[in-house]
Amino acid sequence: MAQPGTYDGKTWTGLLVADSCNVKPSTMASQEADITTASRTTTPAVDQSGTRGSSTALDPQANPISDSKRSVPFTGAVDSKLPKGLKDPGWDAARKQAGKLAPICRIHTSTKRFLLVKADGSALALDDVANAGAQQQLPGLTSAGNIFRVVLSGTLQNGKISLSTIRF
Repeated sequence: MAQPGTYDGKTWTGLLVADSCNVKPSTMASQEADITTASRTTTPAVDQSGTRGSSTALDPQANPISDSKRSVPFTGAVDSKLPKGLKDPGWDAARKQAGKLAPICRIHTSTKRFLLVKADGSALALDDVANAGAQQQLPGLTSAGNIFRVVLSGTLQNGKISLSTIRF
């Protein structure tokens, strides 16, 4: 059971930047951290007959998804180009968003603390353990600095991301 002020199973896609960036952490983070798993109500999905119960809506065998509709976000340094043939409508938006950030937001080899800037412009801070994990997993950095589009999974505790996984 989750502790009060936490909830499990959250995934975020956004830009990983240095915490010296002038983006303010989201006020939503504190509100989200107050939600507990015990206070949520879940209901089964509506099946094809319109009733609640079993459903094949998420079954890839019953509902194949074409490659152009897959929502697996491309990750990596936003200065790089999207690999040929890969479609990700969020990639161009992420590159534009990164282009509007100040140079102080770029990650360097000396960066120790990070923020995740979401598509809406709000930011979530990483906790100390997540900062250490992100720093260890960063691919070869240049002294010029990078901004990475990442997918983070974990929990939100006291307004900070407690990291389970990070995909660069």
